[in-house]
Amino acid sequence: VDFRGISVRNDPLRVDIPQWEPPPPPPRVGELSVLFLTGDGKTTALPSLEETAGSRTIRISLSDFGAVSSLDLRNRNTHREIEISNIRVFDPAARGEYSPANAVSEASDALIVVDGIQVTRSTNSIDDLIPGVTLEIKRAKPDPVTLTIQPNRELVKNAIIEFVGEYNRLMADINIYTGRNESIITELEYLSDQEREEAYANLGLFQGEIALMQLESRLKTIMMNAYPTSLGNDLSMLVQIGISTNSSGSGSGIEGSRLRGYLEINEAKLDEALQNRLTVIKELFGFDTDSDLAIDTGVAYQMERYVRGYAGTGGIIPSRVGTIDSRISTEDRNIETLTKKLERVEAQYRKQYGIMESSLQNLEESSKQIESFNNSNSR
Repeated sequence: VDFRGISVRNDPLRVDIPQWEPPPPPPRVGELSVLFLTGDGKTTALPSLEETAGSRTIRISLSDFGAVSSLDLRNRNTHREIEISNIRVFDPAARGEYSPANAVSEASDALIVVDGIQVTRSTNSIDDLIPGVTLEIKRAKPDPVTLTIQPNRELVKNAIIEFVGEYNRLMADINIYTGRNESIITELEYLSDQEREEAYANLGLFQGEIALMQLESRLKTIMMNAYPTSLGNDLSMLVQIGISTNSSGSGSGIEGSRLRGYLEINEAKLDEALQNRLTVIKELFGFDTDSDLAIDTGVAYQMERYVRGYAGTGGIIPSRVGTIDSRISTEDRNIETLTKKLERVEAQYRKQYGIMESSLQNLEESSKQIESFNNSNSR
């Protein structure tokens, strides 16, 4: 050690110190029996846990162990962490605040066998075994039960009806915005009083708008076109399942209201098609022609693809709305600028008017003084 020019040297160590060696690691302990019940002066081990990284629910029937005073956790493992949460003591026979005095039986989990596999669920409504199917378990049966799964044709029918209804509503809006004939509104019997009043206010607002006229024409074409299906020409158009314009009506001649592009549904024909050709109807609305697991044709596919160019991000309508909003903002700024300019001009004119009015008053005073002077001299 050097300190202020003085060097101090140590003497060699006179004691032999053995080289340090780390102690051996403790023995590895793995024990999955960690839960114990204590009561009546004895401790009972509960069944061992299962090796898992997640959590699991353990249900213990305390009536099987007599008087229980505590639940003990004894984790002797050297490499496992065990966490207990949400401990609850309850009466399985109780229903809410009520508990039976002499229960005949207690509710238990539903137990069914599906394709030889035993399944247990806590509810009689099971929706996770067969994709898209919910099993409602009513009662036990010793014999095997054969399940026959039928498509929900009523749901498909309602979806088609809703699709046609939305299409007709869009056609009505386009006709109102681009037309001037009030009969377009009077023939729409389903409109409420408020909707009818708004329709009259919007009548002809976009008359001559090419984009809306092109949209109307293209949508009509999409709904009337033929599309490839597995049945070919036997089912390739909406009219073959009862959806058409029916422009000729039930009598002779042609009705003008039926030429506006509205669709009608022959419900009996649609029901028959849904009953016998449901899969092909699905292909009519969306079909994979090249087997690449992607829909590439069909009424709904073409409709969505075309409308997206109008209503989607960067489409015609958002672009037009953005342009109009920009013009409105510009005009608002111009109005604000002109308003401020007018306010300045008004203030300037008011100032000049005040000066002029003051000068006029001075002239009037001078005129009175001159007139008074003349009158005094004339006497």
